[in-house]
Amino acid sequence: MNRYLLVVYALVLLILPGTALAATYGPTSYTADGVQVFVQIEGPETWTSPFGEDVEVELGVTPFDSTYVNVSVTQVVIALQSRETGGSYSLLAADTFLPSSPATGAIHVNLTREFFLSGSGNGLECYFSLTVVGYYHNGTGSTAFSASSPDNLVGPFIVLPSISSPQSLVGILAIAAFVLVVVLGAYGVKRSRSTSGRRKSLG
Repeated sequence: MNRYLLVVYALVLLILPGTALAATYGPTSYTADGVQVFVQIEGPETWTSPFGEDVEVELGVTPFDSTYVNVSVTQVVIALQSRETGGSYSLLAADTFLPSSPATGAIHVNLTREFFLSGSGNGLECYFSLTVVGYYHNGTGSTAFSASSPDNLVGPFIVLPSISSPQSLVGILAIAAFVLVVVLGAYGVKRSRSTSGRRKSLG
């Protein structure tokens, strides 16, 4: 029943205009190519295709090499992907940050950056993924890294389809009405069983 209510809530957000709400995705972390990356993303709570949204990425990068003396980040790529039925991922949007000079830290690098994601796709199970590129020095030389996260690093969340056409709006309203009938029906059956149980106990 909770699942039906969530679908109804998403459909209401899609159909009714309102104030855009912010959401926090994460925090989470991943390890790849000799570094650990901590990630938190701030973005809209509701995504509707076609979209053009700003997201703020906060990340921290720490190498595993205990001999390093500083670490630098030279590139950050964020991707928004939809998981398909077969388990593969389809890219909906991406953006890249190339700093004019590397972001550098002695122990780790902390970086906050705003990205712009735009696209026209949608999906019922969507995720953010990240790639961080840079290098760290160990006193005698430098080691480059390109740390890519899993495709499903942060999520899932829904990117709703467009309701720009009258046909799609009618379809969404029909689905909402159907789900509402199912929810009310399930509630009626539960209440009927409860009433029947009470009558038997009285008899």
